[in-house]
Amino acid sequence: MVKLNRINENRINHKGQSLVEAAIFGSLLLTLLAVLLDYGLRYNYKQEAKMEAFRRALKMAGESELAKTQDIVLIKDLHIPAPSDRFALGERTTIRESNNVFWSNNTQALFSTPELTPTVNYTFNPGNDFAFGYFPDFIPVTRNITRTYTTAALDNQTGSIVSSNDLILKGEPEVMLGGRDSRVYQPEEGAPKEVMILMNNTGDCENIYCAKTILDEVKFTGTLVPDDRFRPVFNVAGNVGSVPTNIGFLDDAAGQINATLGKMQVENKVIRKHRNLTLTETPTQYQSQETLYDDETINHVIMIRNTGTSYTDDGPTIVFENKNVPTWTTPK
Repeated sequence: MVKLNRINENRINHKGQSLVEAAIFGSLLLTLLAVLLDYGLRYNYKQEAKMEAFRRALKMAGESELAKTQDIVLIKDLHIPAPSDRFALGERTTIRESNNVFWSNNTQALFSTPELTPTVNYTFNPGNDFAFGYFPDFIPVTRNITRTYTTAALDNQTGSIVSSNDLILKGEPEVMLGGRDSRVYQPEEGAPKEVMILMNNTGDCENIYCAKTILDEVKFTGTLVPDDRFRPVFNVAGNVGSVPTNIGFLDDAAGQINATLGKMQVENKVIRKHRNLTLTETPTQYQSQETLYDDETINHVIMIRNTGTSYTDDGPTIVFENKNVPTWTTPK
């Protein structure tokens, strides 16, 4: 009898151990599946946003008559389920992808007039498609927002700047010292004017042959960014064959937003979730009403330049609100 009891006890212990092992293995398996689901959704959303950004940039380039690159940053706040979440709802993840397309038959006019100054278009949650709401009365408060910012600004200088600063000339592999004479050059009627540098230090190009090269960039201290950098020529003013009266340079750090600030954009999120249960009793029935509320406020921080070194946040705030109130009634 003693041996039989011990055998039965061992069997019970083994069953208990098996149940514990199955519970542990099951939880690990669910965790692994949740990780794979999260990674798969993020990867798919990222690829989808990347291709959509390209298509939108291509559409903008095709519809524009300007000879400039159409640059777009596509931002989507997409819902990703999270099994580990207390309410089993998860939260929204911001997916950001960018692309740019240049498409124009008028490439000679590139960077010749102020309206051709480079810009970037920020598009937030386009298409009015919020199919990822997980309650019947899902409400996107703000959606389909666009912002357009300049990524460079014109820095106008007198034509004499080429005589006292280092130069980068088209087709020349090395930086050349200043002190060269310059002339306004126009390859053909209607084409944008360029700055021609005379390679002869004497400046006498009437009686002797002078090699000539087009100016590409000049190194000087800008008005908005106090550092010495090479800036490309944007446009030039003056009579053809004469010394330039004004040269406009493109400063890629003086626009409303530049490459450095563009990479520093962040999202501030405020997430509020709560639930409550209300029980009501009448002479004929019991009624229970559960309210499950989820609110996500996402502030996209975009720092833009106002004037000089003054910056401000121009990013939109988008609110996603979900509320579900199911009711159950039981007769007495």
